Formats: sequence, C-alpha cells, structure tokens
Amino acid sequence: MKEIDLINTFSSLVNGEHEKVTDKKYPSTYIVGCPRSGTTALLQLLSQSGAFAYPTNCLTRFSASMSYATVIQELLFNEEFGFIRTTDTIDFNSEYGRSSGPLNANEFFHFYRRFFPNTDIKHLNKTELTQVDCEGLEAELKVLSQFYNKPFISKGLMMQYNLEYFYRKLDKPIFLHIKRNELFVMQSIYKARVKEKKSANNWWSAKPKQFETLKDMDKFSQIAGQVLYTNNAIENALLNIPDKSKLIVSYEDLVRDPLEVLIKLKEKYLQNGYELHFEDMQKISKKLKNGNVITLDEQILTQLKLAYKKLAKNK
Repeated sequence: MKEIDLINTFSSLVNGEHEKVTDKKYPSTYIVGCPRSGTTALLQLLSQSGAFAYPTNCLTRFSASMSYATVIQELLFNEEFGFIRTTDTIDFNSEYGRSSGPLNANEFFHFYRRFFPNTDIKHLNKTELTQVDCEGLEAELKVLSQFYNKPFISKGLMMQYNLEYFYRKLDKPIFLHIKRNELFVMQSIYKARVKEKKSANNWWSAKPKQFETLKDMDKFSQIAGQVLYTNNAIENALLNIPDKSKLIVSYEDLVRDPLEVLIKLKEKYLQNGYELHFEDMQKISKKLKNGNVITLDEQILTQLKLAYKKLAKNK
C-alpha cells in the first residue's frame, strides 16, 4: 500500500469508516510451552522468516485496535516512506520475553488481555472460558492477516492450559509446543524469580491447574511442578487435537538447526492447505544461542532435580 493510501485509510478510520475484513481463513499459529523453554526465541525466528504477520512492540502499544495499529506502524516504519528509519527488527535479544526496538517481536499480552477475563497465564475454569471473547479475538487477528496478506503467529500462552477448548473455538489454529530439557527450564525459572520477583521464594509467570496446591510448597517443588504440570497439560491436550493442527519442537533442535524447524512448519501448513513463503531460507538467523549452560550452584540444581523426580513419580 502506498503512503498516501495509508494516510487516507487512517483518515477513514478516524471518521468511523472501517474496511471490510474478508475471511481468507489463514491458519494462525500459537506458540505454547513452559516459561523459559524458548517460546521467545521460536517466535523471533518465525517472525524473522518473513512468512508471518507477527506482533511487534509497536503494534502492542496500539493493541486497542488492530485497524489503527497496522496503519500507524506502516506510516511510521515502512522503509519505503523514510519517516522513521530503523534496522532494529529481530535481534534475538530479549529479557524474560521482553525485547527492544519497535519492530521486534512482542508477547502481545496487552492485546490478548482485551479478550480474556484474566491478566495472568493460568488454567481457566468453565465459567472463565465462557468469558473469553473468541469471536472478537479472531476478528482482530483477521485484520492483521488481511493487512499483511500473511498468516498470523504469536505466543498463545493465555490459551495453553485449555488447548482443546481453544482448538474448537478458533478458526484453524496450529499449536506449536516447544519443549526444553527440564533442568535448564527450572534453572532459568529460579533465576527469573530472583531477578524479577527479588526472591526465589516468590512465584513467577504461568500458573498450571495445580497452582493452588503448589503455592504452599517449597520453592523447589513449586518450580518443578510449574514445569512438570505445564508440559503435562499441553501434552495431554494435544493428544486430542488432530496432527495437522499441532507440532512439537525441541529447543535443542531449534538452536542446533533452525532451518529444520521451518521446514517442518512449512509441511504442517501444507496439510492445512496453505503454502508458507519464507524469505531466503539460507539466510535464516544464526544468532540463536544454546542457553543450556549450568549457571546455578550444584546444590540448588540437585534440589530442583529431586523435587521434579518426586512430583513426576506421584503424578
């Protein structure tokens, strides 16, 4: 779209005239997984691929309306117009899911919270599920897909403890479950608690269905349970979702060969009747780093491993 067309579109929006959204039924992909399992790295890789419309730091700041947000982002940052020039797009740097730069990938929580009764990542009961505005969510995502003429991808963490429900309510969703060695996930969550919550004793991030029981346990059992029960909830739900609508990705495979993950997702989209178009796949970023490095005291890691083993035995 030309700059003058975008300006005219913005003027129409201000005057209350909204472009009709046609239903092209692009499959949308939602990344799910434990906190610190690589969800951000996977989102950034797929955003960089050029095949998807993805949530940016700019879009999330105007998340009250995707009609406005998409036009504003293009008017500000489209390199053809030269209003604000930026090369700061996907740099594969983030701090607990937060990235910098207007066109870098964003977790999009401000957007999703428009449609959910909760603000945190947790299991929703039947009453809460009925309060999720799935139709409104789908309508806004179609605006994004139509504007960029690409399927949409984002994290789906707000959905991940109720995947079967959202599979039924959303239009052709594909769930991408990223899994990482449990020890390194627990190590990273422990460190996130210290940095983000000022103490390893304070809960941080996603709350599985068993949260009410876990919150009264010691910190090692809390972290172990958060990882164990989150993965179990996702895995059990995916058993009841058709193969064409799910893909399991290993974090270790992702950092070893990101191109292989893109090929698998391309095949998954073909099963859904859509061909993904990546930019030069040989230039796919080599900036992904393997974070599986021991950085905590061995005594802490031993406590985490013992707690995980105990919970897994009793599940």
